[in-house]
Amino acid sequence: MKIPAMIPVFLATVLTASAAAGGGEALSFFLALRESDPAKRGAALLESAERDTYPAELALIHLTRNPLPPKSTARLLPVARRRGGLVPAVLLLRAYRDEDDFSAAAPMDLDELFRLTREAWRAAAARELTAFEAPLFRELSGRLLELAGECGESGALCPEVEDLVLKRGKAWHRAIPPAALLDYYYRLAFSAEGWELLDKDDAGAWKDSPHPGRRNFFRLVQELRNLPPADAADTEALVGFFLASGARSAAMRAAADLMRRHPKQAFALFLYTAVEAGEVDLMERVKPLVKPEFFLLYRAMALKNAGKFQEALILAPRIADPAARDKLELECRMATGDFERAAELVQKTGSPLAERLRIFALLELAESTGNVKYYRAAEQLAGPRIETDAGWANSFGYVALLLGLDREQAERRIRFSLSCHPQNASLLDSMAWARYRAGDWNGAWKYMDMALRRCRPQVENCEELEHAGAIREAMGDRAGAKRYYTLALKLAREYEKRSFGHARGKLHVRRISAALEKLK
Repeated sequence: MKIPAMIPVFLATVLTASAAAGGGEALSFFLALRESDPAKRGAALLESAERDTYPAELALIHLTRNPLPPKSTARLLPVARRRGGLVPAVLLLRAYRDEDDFSAAAPMDLDELFRLTREAWRAAAARELTAFEAPLFRELSGRLLELAGECGESGALCPEVEDLVLKRGKAWHRAIPPAALLDYYYRLAFSAEGWELLDKDDAGAWKDSPHPGRRNFFRLVQELRNLPPADAADTEALVGFFLASGARSAAMRAAADLMRRHPKQAFALFLYTAVEAGEVDLMERVKPLVKPEFFLLYRAMALKNAGKFQEALILAPRIADPAARDKLELECRMATGDFERAAELVQKTGSPLAERLRIFALLELAESTGNVKYYRAAEQLAGPRIETDAGWANSFGYVALLLGLDREQAERRIRFSLSCHPQNASLLDSMAWARYRAGDWNGAWKYMDMALRRCRPQVENCEELEHAGAIREAMGDRAGAKRYYTLALKLAREYEKRSFGHARGKLHVRRISAALEKLK
């Protein structure tokens, strides 16, 4: 037998002997590495990683390069508690992300996830990282910044983030994803510094702000213009951030920059950004590069996103895909306030629209028109899932409160949702409104205060601020009520402006204006 052929036999003999003496851990790990199926390999590595003895640490390292088995959060949590450190924290975050489903209970307590992540991040930030650890630390940093906002800890984390950025100097982007840091500062500026939205792409109004979140956000936007993203994933995240915050031209700049460097790979992102940004003229220029069967839909979507709802509706009948056609028409009808036609689309027999979309559309119709029949239609379509799906339970409970339906049933549904996701800003706001409707002003404010510290920067927050104003007014705090209503009206007007006169934005403006008028 040749020497190379004898090596696997020798290794197997040694490992078998080691397994006999050490309980089979080494052999299990060796066999896991040799597993050809990635899913089975990940499952076997996790089994090895759960042990306290060698080679558990090696299994954790290899697990970072393999898929985690389903529902592995509960199995990785004791590992992260026991071992601490960068690798277990990253794996726990990945497991949580894969398993987190808003329809069901969160896979673990978010506060503990934030604490474990923060401890691992602090320890790793204080030492020299290996080439293997550096990308894991970057991944951990991005998720930690997101968790801080979700747990209402953005302000508390700020000094540590600043310290890390200063220590890394011009190389900070190797330790923190640019889009994650940008989103963090923007969220900090919104939730902890006065609920002000970015109103211009260059954030010039925040240049000399006394607030660190706003000031650092402006500095970061300027710096990113001269700092090419590390890879395509960074650019995609930046584009997503700019689109979500309403900075459409900044999103187009980021997508165009990637397109110049990688024309073939980046075209899909560039096209998506142009559609989302409502760049109708640009769509005509790229028409030769788009398949004819898709171009009509893309153009109609760009028209809708540019606020040209009637022009989009003219194109809608020519769109071949029935589901895409009806979805586009539904969005345009809702935007223009043509609720009767929107209801026909949602309720027509054999509708190609996804069931979840139809239910949410019916609830929005009920809220916009105040008509209970749409609520009942949604209730019938959803059936018993309302009581077991956390997302449905909150939506139905909240709209029931707005319509003046069974308050106790509505609050029970909202409580169920909140028990599944106790840190979610939207659910906390719903619970605050349920307590307000029950006449429990102090209880309402307890939930409202938590919601405001966790809410994301978006124009739709005008509704949460409106609720805050109503609760403060009920508590006899007229000055506080006026302050929250004024902030709410500012966001509502921005909502109406950014959505090009969307009927929902107009509804918010009318309702909040009336509440402010009463306080005069």
